[in-house]
Order: sequence, then C-alpha cells, then structure tokens
Amino acid sequence: MADYFTQAHGITAEQASQRLAQIELAAAPDGLDLDYANAIPVNTMTAHRLIKYAKAAATPHK
Repeated sequence: MADYFTQAHGITAEQASQRLAQIELAAAPDGLDLDYANAIPVNTMTAHRLIKYAKAAATPHK
C-alpha cells in the first residue's frame, strides 16, 4: 500500500509509511484495527455502481 500511496500522492516511500502509520494510530482509539502493510489497493468503482443500482432497485417507483 505504501507504494501506491507514494505514487498517488507524489511523496517519498518514507513519507508514505509515516502517513499510513499516523492513520493507523488515529484509527486505533475508535477501535479500528487498520493494517496498511497488508492492504491491497483496488478500484472500487464497480462496488459503488452496485450500491447505486441496489438503492435504485429498492426504491418504490411512483
């Protein structure tokens, strides 16, 4: 994930690792256990399309 973050934000690998660590630490008090070292960046466009479709399908037509 650090490699993706480095390219996406135009920062060094060290800066990316530091920012991801900061995000993990910020999430911990709220009970979120983030693991960016093992995260896999993906394109979520299809998931968003599915959510939009499901909402439209669940809405009664007038």
